[in-house]
Amino acid sequence: MPEEYFTVREVADKLKVRPKSIRQMVGRGQIGVLRIGLGKNAHMRIPASELQRLLREAVTSATSTVS
Repeated sequence: MPEEYFTVREVADKLKVRPKSIRQMVGRGQIGVLRIGLGKNAHMRIPASELQRLLREAVTSATSTVS
């Protein structure tokens, strides 16, 4: 089955952050994206696997802070 992709806004909504925060994470290489197009007009799509990885890391980070 093909992988599902999300827009920056969709990921931001799911993580309850601003789209700018997601774009900054992409710029720092913290989130892998698929770029469609070139330059400033390029669209970014974030694979579902990246979103799952982010959520997993957030849970791991939160539980290690509590322990």
